[in-house]
Amino acid sequence: STTIITACDSLVWNGTTYDSSGTFSSNTGSNNNYSMSFGGVDDYVNCGDNIDIANKSFTLGAWVKYDGADPLTGDAVLMSTGNGLANQSLYFGFADNPGQPDYLFTNFWGAASEMYSNNPLTIRGDGLWHHIAVTYDYTNGSRNLYLDGLVVGSDVTSSIFQSTGTDFALGITSWNYVDDFEGLIDNSFIFDIALTQQEIQQYMNCPPTGDESGLVGFWNFEEGSGNTVLDQTSNGNNGTINGATYDT
Repeated sequence: STTIITACDSLVWNGTTYDSSGTFSSNTGSNNNYSMSFGGVDDYVNCGDNIDIANKSFTLGAWVKYDGADPLTGDAVLMSTGNGLANQSLYFGFADNPGQPDYLFTNFWGAASEMYSNNPLTIRGDGLWHHIAVTYDYTNGSRNLYLDGLVVGSDVTSSIFQSTGTDFALGITSWNYVDDFEGLIDNSFIFDIALTQQEIQQYMNCPPTGDESGLVGFWNFEEGSGNTVLDQTSNGNNGTINGATYDT
């Protein structure tokens, strides 16, 4: 197999540590083979109720292959947490705006809290991996939506996400189990800081290792079997798989 190493300080691949950019080949398989497949009908990963990003800055991000949305709502939520009440419900993913599909969006479910990408996306069903992310700066209310490292939407909101002690889910809206995502998710992360564009691009090229400052949760789905997705940080936000399956 062949891998292209860029931007990382170092990378262990097939038992050897590489610390410079370049193209390297091996006749053994890659150790980064798995993602999580969501079928679009009640498939999700519950990462527990210990993730606290209320009244804080944050960044949510992941690699996705986006195939479809909930046919009833038109939305496909990638990450969510909260209780369904105003300013206590956070979700991030793809949505109608309204009637036009596949805008990237985030919402705190409060006044002036819904934000969409400037234009609808054309990535549904294209068979390609895309990186999506959202940042929120608690100090000034600024938010940015990213597709493949580029800003595709921004605003300044007066709303604040305030819910704590609620389940954090991947692939569905956590408080009412709708807005099912259909497709693949890989290398999902949460920071309790607002990453810069440069930092988001860095993590596109080189996923977190688990000990980065501000990293709350990181799931790379490399278990490959079983019902538990391990949080790669020391925070213990392991996920329980409900219906979703590992994909290679």
